[in-house]
Amino acid sequence: MNDPQALKPSDDGSGIAAIIHLSALFAFLGGWILQILAPLILWLVFRGKSPLVNEHGKAALNFQISMILYEVLFAIAMFVVFAIAIGTGDLDDFGSSMTAEEFEDAFVDLLERIILPLLIAIVVGFAIFIFWLFMVIRAALRAGRGVPADYLLAIPFLR
Repeated sequence: MNDPQALKPSDDGSGIAAIIHLSALFAFLGGWILQILAPLILWLVFRGKSPLVNEHGKAALNFQISMILYEVLFAIAMFVVFAIAIGTGDLDDFGSSMTAEEFEDAFVDLLERIILPLLIAIVVGFAIFIFWLFMVIRAALRAGRGVPADYLLAIPFLR
């Protein structure tokens, strides 16, 4: 238990590889720019240290670029859905000189056209965030053990 070798860090680069994955969490501070820039800088600096660092750096960048692409596509899809939803109804007359029944019908129509897609967007957006966070932490733990990152849904931009 008091063996000094047991406390010596490994030189296989697994710690650096794990940090490359976790550096994507800088997205909390700087958005998409740091989500890619932090892993990119670390990978460029340390990729020659070991094949493990090089492979994990490429995997982290591939995943982060893929996630940003998916998020942009999701945002475009939601914009189209909201544009269609808003464009299909006449919101100008909402509430003005309506009977109670007309108001109720207009309100239900508003819920169906705008609020329901908004709630779906919030739920899907939160699910994407949880998936992203889970995959980053999982990859960092795998890097620490010296096994491949194995990101789901990552497009192999860097090979």
